[in-house]
Amino acid sequence: MSLGDIGPGWEFYLDHLVCAIEGREAPPFEDYVQDLAEPYASLA
Repeated sequence: MSLGDIGPGWEFYLDHLVCAIEGREAPPFEDYVQDLAEPYASLA
């Protein structure tokens, strides 16, 4: 497993936590993978 696989998941779950606390809807997981997989993968 690489950072490109793990990083978007962390962002997704943290954003969902904040959205749950604030009472708003979070974006779907696919948006996180599309936007963040490559930047996280480049960190390794």
